[in-house]
Amino acid sequence: MRVYLSLHSLVFSCRLTYSSLNYLKRFPVNMLKIDRSFVQDVTSNPDSAAVTDAIIALAKTLRLNITAEGIETQEQLDYLQLRGCHEAQGFYFSRPVPADAIAQMLKKNYAKIMNMNAENFIIHNS
Repeated sequence: MRVYLSLHSLVFSCRLTYSSLNYLKRFPVNMLKIDRSFVQDVTSNPDSAAVTDAIIALAKTLRLNITAEGIETQEQLDYLQLRGCHEAQGFYFSRPVPADAIAQMLKKNYAKIMNMNAENFIIHNS
């Protein structure tokens, strides 16, 4: 598992409008972010699951990293990981933490993070 903080050239947040999808071919996007509105009921609503699966398929086809925001349960994490989502953020991992407390938090929870059943999954704590 990798835990990191970084800046990307451009992150595309998928809220599914024609104009936002047009940005995928116009700008050097390297990450597609799945909006929490799709993630929140991905395991209980077939429509949310279908949209989420389509977003992941689109990102894979365009060779983009995939980040899901708003993960709050193990079931959501499992669903997204199984389908190839690379990164995640949400209250499941942590509530928002002040920047100066992150290093201490990581030190304290290092063993827990390394033992999580999420190989090659990147956690964004934002």
